[in-house]
Amino acid sequence: MKISDITFDLPKELIVKKPNLNKNDNKMMVVNKRTGTIEHKMFRDIVEYLEKGDCIVANDSKVEPYMFNAKKEQKNSNEDSDITVVLIRELNSQDHMWSAEVDPARKMRQGNTITFYGGDDLSELKEDKFVLEAEVLDNTASKVRTLKFLSFKGTSKELKNILETIGFMPLPKEIRSSIANQKQVQDPCHRNYYTTVFGKQTGGNILPYAGRHFSAKILKQLELKGVNLSNVTLHIGVGTLNKIPLEDVSKYSMPVEKILVSESNAEIVNNSIDHGKKICAIGTSSLRAIENSTSVDNKVTPISGIINRFIYLESQINVCDMLLTNFHLPGTVPMVISSAFGGVDLMKEAYTKAIENNYKFFVYGDAILILK
Repeated sequence: MKISDITFDLPKELIVKKPNLNKNDNKMMVVNKRTGTIEHKMFRDIVEYLEKGDCIVANDSKVEPYMFNAKKEQKNSNEDSDITVVLIRELNSQDHMWSAEVDPARKMRQGNTITFYGGDDLSELKEDKFVLEAEVLDNTASKVRTLKFLSFKGTSKELKNILETIGFMPLPKEIRSSIANQKQVQDPCHRNYYTTVFGKQTGGNILPYAGRHFSAKILKQLELKGVNLSNVTLHIGVGTLNKIPLEDVSKYSMPVEKILVSESNAEIVNNSIDHGKKICAIGTSSLRAIENSTSVDNKVTPISGIINRFIYLESQINVCDMLLTNFHLPGTVPMVISSAFGGVDLMKEAYTKAIENNYKFFVYGDAILILK
């Protein structure tokens, strides 16, 4: 597969800026790889495609509001520069050290001081809005820096409480850049709806957004039908949604991501496999979690740690029979994985029909169910 195989012109208006609060109105395209057919359904119809004993695998990674307006202190200037900071993970709870992505990062160097503010528009900041200061501890070639919060005497939990209060959801840049102003980025609807019913394990910066389609009602219907649920955790890495900068996808290196597949959840999947039932991955991150924890006999084994294995070939997918995902942006990792699962040619046809039929794309968009 080449990036040019999965690159296409996507009308900007098909990238949804805000969530649809009525999940029953979400559309779902159903693509059958075996028959080559494409059907247009609603997401609530997913119940019809799953039977007693089948298993859905959902990523329970939960995103926290860890994106911040901030200013970098300019030592040789009277004016500070505006920056955006996304905290990735806590590195040292006692010393309040965090890994963070900063933008723009080109001039963000060791020793610089960053001032964090509340959720106000930067153009309206006043001195009484000052909240926290952090020092940059390292220089790297990427956007990621190590930060140490200065003069904070409280506990790690107290710091997190402040951060969660003043921060906002780390919406992907494609959505942030399409929104008219900062106030709309901080709309409470994102804090309330940039999540899934599966979300339990904090630590993610990117939402496993295929799970957004599920409501408590749909889950109950599946439960009553006898469909099993297995939760896995994959904290999706910063940059995973970016377009792959290489023509040959096999040469791409995935970012390191934290993964957890417990023994009990591995058993749930294996039980369905043993009884000849279908395994449906909810999102490409769930698929990667399961396929990265698969043994040589195509059974799921418990795993806890980090992974960076990229799935770009059909031969790398041995457990999942179905993939529910969203319509992805061209040339991205999720698009590669979807095309590996469904086949490049069939996915090209499906995406052409999606654009023709005004399906919505990306985080807040419609669903596509791919059947092997």
